[in-house]
Amino acid sequence: MFSRTQNINLSPIKQIELLASKIPDVVSLAQGIPSFDTPEVVKKAAFKALSRGAVAKYSLTYGLPELRET
Repeated sequence: MFSRTQNINLSPIKQIELLASKIPDVVSLAQGIPSFDTPEVVKKAAFKALSRGAVAKYSLTYGLPELRET
């Protein structure tokens, strides 16, 4: 029924992704879909930052002052 699809090859990127998925402890961040849950400490810090409005916008174009070199 779908004989034409049998001739379609996986993209090289997908092939590498499938190979990497067979290696223990490899974390793929290719699509931002990690295979583990977010640590609780990170969840709490994100909630705290969101609650006080600290991360509800893009950063300044020239960067955050505390992260810039002088």
